[in-house]
Amino acid sequence: PSIVCNDSGYIESVNNLFCQMTNYQKNELISKKIDILMIQEHRSIHDSYLFQLEKGRISSKNFFGHKRIIPLLCQDSQLIN
Repeated sequence: PSIVCNDSGYIESVNNLFCQMTNYQKNELISKKIDILMIQEHRSIHDSYLFQLEKGRISSKNFFGHKRIIPLLCQDSQLIN
C-alpha cells in the first residue's frame, strides 16, 4: 500500500491497495490532511512537526523523504498496525 503527501501534510495520491485496506475511495482521501488516518496521539505529534517545520525549528531533510510506520485508522475506525 502507498500514500503520498505534500509538504503541508495533504494527501496527493494513494494506490488501490491502500484504498482496499482502509475502505476509503481515492476521492475521499485526495486533498485531505493525512492526519485523518491517524489516531489522536499521532495526529497531535504530526501537527506539531508540521508547525515546527513551518517555523523553521526543524529541518525538512529530517522530516521529509523518510518512511514511517504508524497505526492506520480505517474508515470504519478499525486500526491497522
